[in-house]
Amino acid sequence: MVDWCCLTPLNFRCLQPFHVLGDVKKLFIVENYVQKLIILSHSLLCTGERSKSLSREALSKFIQHANGTNDIFLLAAKAICLTISRYRKLKADYLREQDKCSSANALDCYDLSLLLESWKPISFGHKGRWWDCIALQDDVDSSDEASFRMEIRELANTSLQLLKAAIFDKELFSLEIYGHIIGMFELNNLDLVVASPVEDYFLYIDNLPELKKKEAEIIKRPILDALGNDYSVCCEGTAFFPLQSCMNHSC
Repeated sequence: MVDWCCLTPLNFRCLQPFHVLGDVKKLFIVENYVQKLIILSHSLLCTGERSKSLSREALSKFIQHANGTNDIFLLAAKAICLTISRYRKLKADYLREQDKCSSANALDCYDLSLLLESWKPISFGHKGRWWDCIALQDDVDSSDEASFRMEIRELANTSLQLLKAAIFDKELFSLEIYGHIIGMFELNNLDLVVASPVEDYFLYIDNLPELKKKEAEIIKRPILDALGNDYSVCCEGTAFFPLQSCMNHSC
């Protein structure tokens, strides 16, 4: 991994990568204010030593199943974990303020209010049950559509049971809710492309005055030798933007 600290003498701004909860397989590169949010949601999906999931073994099975079938399950799990984390934080803050609620029923009512508040970022997205809105695959005959959609439903249910075993939370775990979250990503996901920071750095060097450019070449050369043509490879992923999903589009 490139030591980005070596770039700072040239005043090139590059965010520092960090590990979360001892999970050495994952690195995040984000602004500082996002780190707490990532730690909140990732803590439930982390397979590292400080994971807050109920069972790291069950979580590994869920991830393995998602990787082997459809990685859209990972997106749905992240949405659920973000909601759970926001809900637990809001509830803890509320209980601290109230010290203790005098009525269990009042707390139950407020629980629902907190859950709805936690759900807000996801609630704006247009949704449909995954097995209803997924397009029929080219190799599936129209006469087999009903069985195809039933197979998709069962696939989602298998994923849900694995996720339940890893991070059970009764408020959010029903097949109906899970199916609608997956359907939301099916209907609204966008391709997200982030330029390679190494390529940005090299372009920055190219625009330096001649003397500083020569100085920078000392740093640039070993990086280029190590990465070769891969220095320009961008990061590709899937993005969900709640407001965008409310607009009219082809889906």
